[in-house]
Amino acid sequence: MANVVCPVCHVKLPRTAIVAYSYGMPCPRCGRVLELSRSSRLLASFVGLAAAWLAYDFARVRHWGGSLDWVAPLVVAVLALGIVSPLFLLFSADLVELQGPSTKPAHGEASHGHMPAARPGSGRH
Repeated sequence: MANVVCPVCHVKLPRTAIVAYSYGMPCPRCGRVLELSRSSRLLASFVGLAAAWLAYDFARVRHWGGSLDWVAPLVVAVLALGIVSPLFLLFSADLVELQGPSTKPAHGEASHGHMPAARPGSGRH
């Protein structure tokens, strides 16, 4: 089953919120920003694409008639991808803490190429 608990404070999270806010969801208890792990997203994408390929292949064999012969398999494949990927995430999602960019400057206190802001009353404008 899916690891649907916060990796920091171990509070249970609703499965629907995990699918809806996969790229940044605050934990209700500790407030840390959580996201789906990269492996969960890649695996869900792969399973969705496999389902889309199977749906396309199945729909291509059927004779739709007229111009639907080439449109219907594409529509069925897109619908399969859009339905199977989130359903797979509902049962196999793994949460990790969001690793954002560092807030500290890389070298020293001031960044290169920028003048510090003028202080009021210093005479510099």
